Amino acid sequence: MSIEMKLKPEEFGWLSQLFEDATQISPMSLFSEKKTGFNEENKKSMIDQSIIDNEGNLKPDAYNALDVLSKSDAYTRIRITGVDAPVDKIVYFNGNKKSSVDATKDGFIFKYPPLDEETGNILSEFTGTSRFVNVNFKVKLSRASAYVFLLALDLMRQKNLKLLTREDVILGFTSEELLLEQNADHHAFHLVSALNALIGNQSPTAYEIDNAIFDLEKQGLFEQKSGLWILSAVAMDLAMHSLIPEYYFNIIHGKVESEESVVKSECYVALFGIHDLLYIDQDASDIVMESMSGSDLYLILMNALTSSL
Repeated sequence: MSIEMKLKPEEFGWLSQLFEDATQISPMSLFSEKKTGFNEENKKSMIDQSIIDNEGNLKPDAYNALDVLSKSDAYTRIRITGVDAPVDKIVYFNGNKKSSVDATKDGFIFKYPPLDEETGNILSEFTGTSRFVNVNFKVKLSRASAYVFLLALDLMRQKNLKLLTREDVILGFTSEELLLEQNADHHAFHLVSALNALIGNQSPTAYEIDNAIFDLEKQGLFEQKSGLWILSAVAMDLAMHSLIPEYYFNIIHGKVESEESVVKSECYVALFGIHDLLYIDQDASDIVMESMSGSDLYLILMNALTSSL
């Protein structure tokens, strides 16, 4: 049987103070001081949910659920943006035990243990279950080259959209255009924003952009034509199939290695359609970009939420 608790921040803060030895990744370490505003209405809510008794003592089932959070040694967080109500789910692990936390407008929903089948059904609504991809694409690039490639991809996506309005556009670009694109405002529409979120804002110089362009030519992603740079056939195919992102998936994993050390990893997936997903991840100092199917993404999400890796 799964236990569900619906808690407001001040209620979780009040409960967190009961667990003094929370690990550094435990949400209780963040909320133990955030009990301001706790009142009799909050207490009644927790009594009604069988979290505490009338004297304010934790009930056994609630203690077991919160103890997993307190002693957590690993976590996975999945955020899905691009929807009216963004998804923000964290699963905390303590050995083979786990407890989930879903952020809501008013607070949090805790489940112990999480309902994996229910979670899978929700996630599949976003990812779909198709095994097909429209464009087979996979590269490993230096950070600078990955940044410049995504700048060019964003630029071509914008130009391709302008073609729909019958504007006259040139499907080529110069290094100066890429520099202007770099200095422009970026938002969720731009793939370079995902890379910035992953590795921090990058600002290559004009010299570094030129070097990256020639590296991308060697990689078979850029070509020269009539004095301009153009995307290669496979890269242009990718740009044509990634015009407007529908969802962004952000997957973060953290694991306690010692009292002083927490190892973290993070990746992004942009979904443009059921057969058009682009995975962006780090591999040491390089960046990996790869097209994937909806079923591939679904398996990544479910593995992340059900195993502490």
